[in-house]
Amino acid sequence: MKRRLLEYLECPETTQDLTLEIFNEKNNEVYEGLLRTKDKKFIYPIINGVPRLLPVSLQWELRRYHKEFFKKYSNKFPIVEISEDSQILKYSKRTLRSYSYQWKTFDEMLKEWKIYFDDYMKPFKPSFFKGKKVLDVGCGYGRIAYYAAKYNAEVFAMDLSEAVESAYKNTRELPNCHIVQGSIYNIPFKKKFDLIYCIGVIQHTPKKEESFRKLAEKMKKDTLLYIWVYSKRKGLYNLIYPMRKFTTKIPFRMLKIICFGCAAAQSILILLPYKLMILSRVSSLKKIAKKMPYTTYAYYPFRYNYADWFDRLSVPLTDGFSKEQVERWFKNVGLRDISITSRVTGWRGSGKK
Repeated sequence: MKRRLLEYLECPETTQDLTLEIFNEKNNEVYEGLLRTKDKKFIYPIINGVPRLLPVSLQWELRRYHKEFFKKYSNKFPIVEISEDSQILKYSKRTLRSYSYQWKTFDEMLKEWKIYFDDYMKPFKPSFFKGKKVLDVGCGYGRIAYYAAKYNAEVFAMDLSEAVESAYKNTRELPNCHIVQGSIYNIPFKKKFDLIYCIGVIQHTPKKEESFRKLAEKMKKDTLLYIWVYSKRKGLYNLIYPMRKFTTKIPFRMLKIICFGCAAAQSILILLPYKLMILSRVSSLKKIAKKMPYTTYAYYPFRYNYADWFDRLSVPLTDGFSKEQVERWFKNVGLRDISITSRVTGWRGSGKK
């Protein structure tokens, strides 16, 4: 954690300012420490360079993943009993565990992620990011945050899961990129951003429109909010939902084997024929290829397709939306200059405060 990050953070429970206590500092970054409210009621650890600003209801998940840290500093972090048992908490725990496993397993920074960034962030040219303060909500292992920072934005990226460890590793070379662990329902940042984006996250949350409202609550005047969410699923995609009744309950290691098989089958049955037809000199074959569905992955390494199969089959909640639903979210929070456009299997949406 870079010290200047402190001026952007606030307590996710109370929105109070936070004070910093350093246990261990490496290369001018706080590697271990804590953040606390001035009344000392709420305390948040800094573990492996990342502030862990999860709401109190998810603090036990940190102890699950960082036993040695909490053993080492047991006198600093009293155990707090949690009695809350809400729907949001139930699914947040399962989502945290799913993405913690996924994005620490599939966390390579590939050169193709620049194509990925340009595709998902299509409305924005590289020059758009220069000098802007940007909040990335649901950053995963940092592939979008990395390029936003490369384009000279100062990026503040957060994720619910232990993927923040991979995001920190992948962006550590960038002095203008900060990584924080937090929940979309308790965003631990002040209203200081020119752009807030949230790519492929809302469809996996238990209360979708509330998730969107939480993003909008962090907008100041003239902040631009940009999201990408799934559209309503069609065709073979609908076969995934019956599979998920089984796959969301099995161990992650077993699920990896199933997902490898799904990705391999797609590569052999769809992507390989597509590539051969595209490269063919026969124009009729090229026309057929261009109409084939599910071919986006032909332009990416197998590893990306493999990871996305794991994403489809592991995360506990997923949904798709109509254009009208997405547009209504923006209207309901009073945003202006609203734009909703399609992108393959989803909707790009943007609006200003």
